[in-house]
Amino acid sequence: MNRSSLKTTRDQYHRGARQIGFWLVLPLICILTASGCSISSQIQQQLKIKTSLSGARIAPVGSVVTESAGASSTLDLDSFGASDSSLRLAASATIEHGPLRFFIDHIGTSNIGNGTYEGPLGGADLPLDSYRLETDLSTSRVLMEFPVPGIESDAESPLDLRIVAGLNLTELRVALQSIATPTTFSEIDELAPAPIVGVHANYAISPSWNLDAIFTLLPLSEITDYDAECVDNLIRIGWSPSADWNLFLGARNHSVELIGEQAGRPTEIDLELDLVEIGVSYSF
Repeated sequence: MNRSSLKTTRDQYHRGARQIGFWLVLPLICILTASGCSISSQIQQQLKIKTSLSGARIAPVGSVVTESAGASSTLDLDSFGASDSSLRLAASATIEHGPLRFFIDHIGTSNIGNGTYEGPLGGADLPLDSYRLETDLSTSRVLMEFPVPGIESDAESPLDLRIVAGLNLTELRVALQSIATPTTFSEIDELAPAPIVGVHANYAISPSWNLDAIFTLLPLSEITDYDAECVDNLIRIGWSPSADWNLFLGARNHSVELIGEQAGRPTEIDLELDLVEIGVSYSF
């Protein structure tokens, strides 16, 4: 792989990300348009919006296994020191209109490490050398949430249980570049949009305390050339000093496993994000 082809790949990657980003916000555009083509004062009163911002300690872990000529080589993030946690900002928003609710969030991290590697990766066979490893892993999602039929949710009920469905966008990049010879490098870029199904439960422990959890399963294999599995779990405990403010502490795990081919070589990508966050949300 030369630098010109690498630039072309990256340009295509970012164009695809922008296009899919539009589809991520399309459901919100639809609901606002369906509500009257413009946000009048009456429609604003019908919408309930909650935004959240948190400081998140994020750590990527996992490995990439590539097989060539019957032998496999493993690129492990931990052995390169590329799985160290870092502090990032995470954001989410909830828009509620009648029985429907939209939930949007995004997390991601970029890590750099150094280590020794020999073997295939992406479209190149890398000689034994010391390499700089760059990893980027992020996930964005839009969920549409529906009340579970037969379970009434009201102000007196401690449990709000909903079915969720929507779209997730997982972006990952793994790149190795020789420290001594910068022209020796290779990378893997994957952009995987996937449908989401799952459940969202919010339980009121008391008038001031609540427990919030989202579990989603992403069947990536239905829309990619990979045998794939992706699971996302989020749990938060929150305290509300007033009706508008909520302080929360949460944990999340986003794991993705892709089994397919890179440049004709069998490749298994097994990566995940572990996240611990503390933040605040405001409703208006």
